[in-house]
Amino acid sequence: MRLPEVVMKLSKAVVLVLSMVLLACLGFACAGASTVKIGMLSPQTGPIAQFAPGFDSAGKVALAELNETHAGEFVFELIVGDSGCDGTTAATAAQTLIDSGVSVIVGAACSGASTAAVAVAAPAGVPMISYASTSPALTTIQDNGHFFRVVPSDAQQAVALTEVAAAAGVSNPAVLYMTCLLYTSDAADE
Repeated sequence: MRLPEVVMKLSKAVVLVLSMVLLACLGFACAGASTVKIGMLSPQTGPIAQFAPGFDSAGKVALAELNETHAGEFVFELIVGDSGCDGTTAATAAQTLIDSGVSVIVGAACSGASTAAVAVAAPAGVPMISYASTSPALTTIQDNGHFFRVVPSDAQQAVALTEVAAAAGVSNPAVLYMTCLLYTSDAADE
């Protein structure tokens, strides 16, 4: 799959995630509010910063659709924080978003950033939904029921890849991955 196709699929996922989270927010935390602030942890800096424009554009598309759909009832505001694809940066950004009054945080893209942000958001009672974090550790993270994701964990992806290889008749595949990227090493380990 080519990079533009991956970015487009991720962008569509972000739009879907924002829509689902915001509708849930309307039903619970935001009832009666005229302005709904949505936080987004986007990797503006760091190793996957090249994908941030796509994530941000998808967020803006979802926001425009929500504002059009709920015109007169609610005004949705997107506040973007830089996750940096880094735990410390993401935790700081999550706290800034919470201090800004967001009802929900969308993101982060990187699992380490999401892990650190959950440690800030969950105790504050702010739900998070990630559009790209795949670490198996997030499946059982202590989140008080506040962390969700729309992508399968690396453990599930590894099983699916094994099934694809087996269906193709491959019985002893080799796995190549970059040890410097947690995403690829988690998937390879599974």
